[in-house]
Amino acid sequence: MNAPKILVADDRADDLDLLTDVLNSARYHVITASDGEEALAKAYAERPELIILDIRMPKMDGFQVCRRVKGDPDIKSIPVILLSSTYRDSADKLRGFEAGADDYVTQPVRHKELIARIGAMLRIKALYDERTRQQQALEKLTVELKQTNAALLAANEELAQLAATDPLTGLYTREHFYERLESEFARARRFRHGLTIVRADIDQFHALNERLGRAAGDHVLRAIGTLVQEISRTMDIAARIGGDEFGLILPETDIAGAQSVAHRFRDAIRSRAFLPEPAVRITITQGLAASNGESAEMAEDIMRRAETALRQAKALGSSSIGVEDDTQHDAIP
Repeated sequence: MNAPKILVADDRADDLDLLTDVLNSARYHVITASDGEEALAKAYAERPELIILDIRMPKMDGFQVCRRVKGDPDIKSIPVILLSSTYRDSADKLRGFEAGADDYVTQPVRHKELIARIGAMLRIKALYDERTRQQQALEKLTVELKQTNAALLAANEELAQLAATDPLTGLYTREHFYERLESEFARARRFRHGLTIVRADIDQFHALNERLGRAAGDHVLRAIGTLVQEISRTMDIAARIGGDEFGLILPETDIAGAQSVAHRFRDAIRSRAFLPEPAVRITITQGLAASNGESAEMAEDIMRRAETALRQAKALGSSSIGVEDDTQHDAIP
């Protein structure tokens, strides 16, 4: 273990040599300076464990050096003992403590007492340094934990988004759709707002897969997924809820508003060429069900009514739109 470094500054060579011998005999590593400027420079360069300053030195006195040391956050933790040749000069002692000195010793120095005082100062500094290290380690750990938590939160959000997203179409999954339906339906009932469900099936999709292959079918699903996103509002929830079935939750929307959405969806599908084969025409059939937010039905009830509306529309033929609500039970060809 290396001996603790002690910086001793005194302009009187005899006193400096004597104090150096005393400290060396106590197994301290001594660094010396003969004036205040040299003492301050060595305090920065050597970073000693303790500094002993004579109060009266040329260029910069002990009070000034002490004030500079204690005023710098980088070295202020180094204990400073001031030495005075004036016995019991209370004014100098008060000035020394005001400068930040940790202890004050008058000459002639009682060597055993000085060694004891140095030992006490070094023990205090060791405790301070250990507390500082622990605090710094805790601060570092706190920062790392915050960074880790932020990364985990971002990863969890990304995983949740991936779990909620259909990889083929980019729309929400069936599971997420039903979770959102429960929350949106509860909100509609709480605020007595309208809510409409759209269920849409691609007509003859199984035959298209059989004829042109799965790659062509996947291309159609992706394209329709993009189209659904284009016609949806920010507040709408669009999902792929089956192999060739799509679902839309339209918050704060009555049946008339939902019919407008359904017509836009149908017309956009009709006007778009999804595949290079001109003979292949893609159409969709849709079923709509609305709730005014005041009925006693549950979220699953409105889904069942939308499914009923979809079956009614399919009975009428491709591209039909079926409607199921409290006042209207018909199908629009």
